[in-house]
Amino acid sequence: MFEKDTYMVYGSSGLCHVCEVGPSPLDPSDDRLYYALHPVCAKPSSMIFTPVENETIVKRSPMNAAQAKALLLAIPNIPALSVEKEKQRRDVYRAALRSANPIRLVALIRAVAERRVETARIGRRLTDADTDCESKAKDNLFAEIAHVLSISREDVAALVERALNM
Repeated sequence: MFEKDTYMVYGSSGLCHVCEVGPSPLDPSDDRLYYALHPVCAKPSSMIFTPVENETIVKRSPMNAAQAKALLLAIPNIPALSVEKEKQRRDVYRAALRSANPIRLVALIRAVAERRVETARIGRRLTDADTDCESKAKDNLFAEIAHVLSISREDVAALVERALNM
């Protein structure tokens, strides 16, 4: 269980501040404990309320500094997400986001970067699914790394882009 004033990574919402752990603010008759979460990448007024025992969404502790540094060093060797059929692209991307797995987020970012090069080569542009999921993956990954390494998101972006060599 996560304690108040700690951080967790919550599915596709990414890094969240645990503002409260207590009864449901929406249903006083619900006797379950709830997390009140503020996603770091969201508006200041955004809140997520979820039962502590909710097992349908990935909840994990943020990486520690050593894990974040190891991930940054591993980025050049992380392959792009593989999409078998074009019609499945959005679903594959969303599954990677919901996994809250930093390696899968890097793979998603690499897949879109490679796709950007390919679509530009043939005179086309990326789909909204590509750009939206890439943006969300970058927000989530960069926020978590910035938090654990105490550096800016811009610095993280520069490190990741350099590691992707794109």
